[in-house]
Amino acid sequence: MKTQDYIKMLTEFEPAAIRFLPNIVWASADGYYVTDTDGKKRVDFCSGAMIANSGHNNKAIINAIKKQLDTGVYTTYLFPNIPRCELLSLFSTLIPPNYLTALFNTGAEAVESAVKIARVYAYKVLKNKGTVISFNNSYHGRLIGSTAISGTESIKYWIPMPVQEALSIQVPFPSCPYESKPHNFNDFLNSIHEKNIDVKDIAAVIIEPYQGSSCAFLPRDFSEELRQWCDRHKILIISDEVQSGMGRTGKLWGYEHLGITPDLIVAGKGLSACLPISAVSARKDLFDLCEPGNFNSTHSGNPICSSAAIANIHYMLDHKLVENAEKMGILLNESLMKIKNKYPWFIGHVLGKGLAYAILIDINYKHLLKALLDRCIKNGVLLIGGGFAGTTIKIVPPLIIDATGIKKGCEIIEKSVQEIIEENNLGDKSHVSEKNL
Repeated sequence: MKTQDYIKMLTEFEPAAIRFLPNIVWASADGYYVTDTDGKKRVDFCSGAMIANSGHNNKAIINAIKKQLDTGVYTTYLFPNIPRCELLSLFSTLIPPNYLTALFNTGAEAVESAVKIARVYAYKVLKNKGTVISFNNSYHGRLIGSTAISGTESIKYWIPMPVQEALSIQVPFPSCPYESKPHNFNDFLNSIHEKNIDVKDIAAVIIEPYQGSSCAFLPRDFSEELRQWCDRHKILIISDEVQSGMGRTGKLWGYEHLGITPDLIVAGKGLSACLPISAVSARKDLFDLCEPGNFNSTHSGNPICSSAAIANIHYMLDHKLVENAEKMGILLNESLMKIKNKYPWFIGHVLGKGLAYAILIDINYKHLLKALLDRCIKNGVLLIGGGFAGTTIKIVPPLIIDATGIKKGCEIIEKSVQEIIEENNLGDKSHVSEKNL
């Protein structure tokens, strides 16, 4: 069957609310290339939404999955299994000493579990309301709790305001790309005060090392002040590393760029590089507050996903994919900045580190974002678009990518930008974008 035949099936049987990317259907994938059902091969600059860190069709991971399937043990629910034990032992070498880890299935589930730990801590230790502070334009998942604590207002309308207010408040992100002046730590404190939140009622601050909506990083000096303030008031820091963890930013964890150690670390997406598994790591004393059996989940720590995660971690370490992400990130930044400098009136910002980058088109042209995204994909590179203010195209290729892949993908982006500019007769509009830079 052709792509349009599959699209017809989706249109008939699947709600449109699930679909938001252009109509292509994957047929096969290998390394950093994906081939669709019409036989067109594209450079993957989205890693299947930041999942395939070790590349598609990674034989080491596939062999580990097959080996576990051959045992006949592919689900155990509450009962332990060998891969789960081995994964927890291996994962302990990637996190701070004396931290424990609980395994889950999705990033949103892991975020909610981290918030649950923080609120148990608030109830049993701080004896307070357990408010969680998050940042404007943040995103932490699509379950009711993870959505409620997110700072993306457009996705929260269905949650009653009392529920939102009982869980969380949002404060300005210190390096928002569309605000002329960065916010400092005093702005953070003033915002909490303006919302009539008593510091004695705060359980935790949840951060994203970089915001998924724009790839804007939390500044290091702000992060260090935040850590000191949280320590003074016995407030926890949760680092949502679902996107930024597992080497994506050129360091194993995104928080390593920030000069701090969080109290809780949430991992997902790239953890197994192919199958659904996530994790929450936290100080032992925090987990000890939670009753036995309080974090069970039907498929969490299942042997198939655990085997994939073990193989992925070993592959990442053995092949130095974190170091490759840092090295290729330098080339990616140079390539994207060349495009920005060529079309400064159209592209307002290039943000990111490692292999987590975004180009933000000038807000005056955000109506052209979908057209640009569609054109990039048509021309041969897979990308994710949307983000903050509807201006973001993210560039997050597999961590195995090489200079050839970076160059080819960026050439396609540049070609697509040029086509959209010419077709819309934009010309040199540098005077339009000056007010937005």
